[in-house]
Amino acid sequence: MMNYQQSLKTSFKSSLIILKLIIPIYIIADILFFYNLLSYISFLFEPITSFLDLPPEAALSIVSGMLLNLYAAIAFAAPLDLSPKEWTILAVYLG
Repeated sequence: MMNYQQSLKTSFKSSLIILKLIIPIYIIADILFFYNLLSYISFLFEPITSFLDLPPEAALSIVSGMLLNLYAAIAFAAPLDLSPKEWTILAVYLG
């Protein structure tokens, strides 16, 4: 019989690890988006984002997804207010 208490403990530890990664990256992304600092970075990746039919601000999400992991990409894309179509394109590209 499975030990549910141990499973919950392991799940909670995994959740904390993910949250420790996502929350700081989300805050950084939100600050960059709020102060319009993404425009200084995003022009470098405009060929990729225009080919994928994504807004230029999604470039940081693409780069973080390639260099870090998928959770970082989600954290950078969250404040961008992407449409379901754009989320799907981003997920397929990074998946």
